[in-house]
Amino acid sequence: MPAIAAGVQDVIQALIRLDVLQPDPDINRGIVFPITLAGCLCEDQSQQQFFCRRFENLSPEAIMFGNTRPALELMKEVWLRRATGLPGSKLDWLEIMLQKWDAGIFLI
Repeated sequence: MPAIAAGVQDVIQALIRLDVLQPDPDINRGIVFPITLAGCLCEDQSQQQFFCRRFENLSPEAIMFGNTRPALELMKEVWLRRATGLPGSKLDWLEIMLQKWDAGIFLI
């Protein structure tokens, strides 16, 4: 879907601008939900790597904070299911989250 792909690219560009304005990578722990949502929607491998790095560049304390690690796991699970699923099949990140984590993930 071109509109979704364009939206994901817009998020990437905004995050790159954020890096210039606020070079501390721990700023990302305050925006876990939009990073996770955009990451779940991306299909391009280079975009997936970009979103992984957003989490991987966090300090160890930030990774342990809240649900940062489960949010990264959720993105990777969505990508895995997309890669191994039927072409064109619908994937719902929320449904996947509830399947893996009964209580869900607090993404704020």
